[in-house]
Amino acid sequence: MATGNIVIPGHRICKHDDKHEAGDGTYVHNGFIFSSLAGITSSTDIQDSKVLIKVTTGSKQSIVPSVGCIVTARVTSVNPRFCKCAILSVENTVLSEVFRGMIRK
Repeated sequence: MATGNIVIPGHRICKHDDKHEAGDGTYVHNGFIFSSLAGITSSTDIQDSKVLIKVTTGSKQSIVPSVGCIVTARVTSVNPRFCKCAILSVENTVLSEVFRGMIRK
């Protein structure tokens, strides 16, 4: 895994195993680490010879909601199967741009 590579959302970065851990700006799917942001990859050594893989954008790190995060959202559309919403903040961080979301029945 080379650091400094430019990636886009959905780009497969490397295999998720006992040596590689997903960090900010990434997610794990089917045993691989993927980018959730458009940005540049970086790696940091952590305990027990593990490497933390991160993706950063520009000058500041983007906040992307993940499973288990508490968000504040505005419902924008409702139908019998789901409602669409605009996520305004993630945990205690107000987003600079709204993030679209969907809540299924």
